[in-house]
Amino acid sequence: MAVCVKHGRSVKSILLEDVALARVLKEKGYKLSFAFGFDMAKTHWYPSLKKTFRGWSRIFYSSLQGSLPDLMALLLLLVVFMLGSTMILVYAVCQVLGGDTSKETATLIVLSVGQILMMKALALRLCLMTRCKFRYVVAYLPATCLTVGICLSAIHKRFSSRGIVWRGTTYPTHRTIERRRNDEAGE
Repeated sequence: MAVCVKHGRSVKSILLEDVALARVLKEKGYKLSFAFGFDMAKTHWYPSLKKTFRGWSRIFYSSLQGSLPDLMALLLLLVVFMLGSTMILVYAVCQVLGGDTSKETATLIVLSVGQILMMKALALRLCLMTRCKFRYVVAYLPATCLTVGICLSAIHKRFSSRGIVWRGTTYPTHRTIERRRNDEAGE
């Protein structure tokens, strides 16, 4: 515990101090492990969709340290792996409704439905492991679209000059830091 307090002081000004503390401890050679603490502590979710959106975009931005390539890679992965099968299914069904009865279109439908079912099975398993509500499995598509929006908001934060406000403290974004450097260089 003393190690966490000692190193905690060095990360207290960082937006995601828990992630920063884990990075510092790992760099110092300490071993990290994760544990489920369901019966030890309870947390509350954000009280509104707007606050959920703002909070998670802050988390995405900060956990990837505002790296534009990493944020873009995350967005690409979300679109390809989370929305790809749904987009292919919609395309294939439109083809069938337009009169296409080819084997290729049928194959697209079967593969995309299989992919969606596998994702639902994985989501169900994660719900069991994390003791969350099963209604989240049904909300897969809206939740994925919301996650894409959150990722886009995190990318927008990369170019924001206002900073990120969290619990009354304004944390600088990359644009804010660049402006400070330019101002100091111009003096």
